[in-house]
Amino acid sequence: MRTERKIENNAGLRKAGQALSYILRADPGRPAEHLAAEAPGLTVNEENTVVKFVAAIRKALGKNLLLAELFGSKARGNFSADSDIDVLLVVREKTPEIRDRIFTALFEIDPYYEYKISPVIYSEFEYKKNAEMESPFLENLNAEGIAL
Repeated sequence: MRTERKIENNAGLRKAGQALSYILRADPGRPAEHLAAEAPGLTVNEENTVVKFVAAIRKALGKNLLLAELFGSKARGNFSADSDIDVLLVVREKTPEIRDRIFTALFEIDPYYEYKISPVIYSEFEYKKNAEMESPFLENLNAEGIAL
């Protein structure tokens, strides 16, 4: 079951006279142990690695992390042996320091890229702009994404 949390658009954007809302289906306090039931493509070891990665990201980024979500073939269950593990991270502000923290955490957990976690990093602004434009990426994310 997905946890929904609305983040109101604070950039003052309007659509048809209404304030835009963006659904960020992440609960920053929610443990990621639910993955086995929701992500048919993850092995036990991959699941453990994703849980550790998300915990490390939460610790490294704190309140700057707005969303962590699994998507792609591992979330859908139509993966191959070469599939990576796609994780969307939405942060308040995407800076070189934030990217360094994310990849440092990743390489500390999976130094040999054994589990092929591929973070996709969006700033809050980028996420909201994609939502405003009704991007196919966010439409697919809403259909298949699993909040971490």
